[in-house]
Amino acid sequence: MKYFKSLFSLAVLSSGIVINTVSCWAATDPSEVNIKIYELWVSTNSDCTNMTRIYNEANPSYQNMVNGPTFGQASVPNGTYNCVAWKMSDILSYRPAANEGNDCVQGTLYTRDLFRADSTEPSICPDGATINGTGTMANQIEDKMCIYVSVGGSNDPDAGMEPSNPFTLTNAFVVNGDVNGTMVTDFRGKVIDAGNECDCEAPDFSFR
Repeated sequence: MKYFKSLFSLAVLSSGIVINTVSCWAATDPSEVNIKIYELWVSTNSDCTNMTRIYNEANPSYQNMVNGPTFGQASVPNGTYNCVAWKMSDILSYRPAANEGNDCVQGTLYTRDLFRADSTEPSICPDGATINGTGTMANQIEDKMCIYVSVGGSNDPDAGMEPSNPFTLTNAFVVNGDVNGTMVTDFRGKVIDAGNECDCEAPDFSFR
């Protein structure tokens, strides 16, 4: 399992920003995803430089993203935002919506430590903090890792942990007046039987 094999539906940026969620449904999608989001940044630059923090919660609770929770509100100036980053707990849980292979059982809750002591690279946050993974799959310890998505990013499963190697963001977030936009994390077909464990590949990121 790579550092970032996660499962969540993050959403939303707008000039009157609302951070909530959307869900995607298919045979191998999650029916439940529980995650904590600490901070959120945006940048007009596709290289994820000069990022602006627009959301900060020091003590977030786990939210079931399938239920479409709202995290907070902020204002974003007009512009075209080509990079988004967030700080999240690396421990999350999820339930497959359907059976997948021998290891993903519909309705079973799986808990994963995504960023562990055996991760070979750190996570570098927009504020300059360098985070190293701790714990193991058997002894899970929370780390607050940062994830980046950008227009012109990579589909490499090892991407996403630092601004120089973000995941792909299909299209930029354009703010022009009081218009809402939703960041979609599409997990259709991403829940997989990885051989002795139920895993999930990184989603596809886009704005609508």
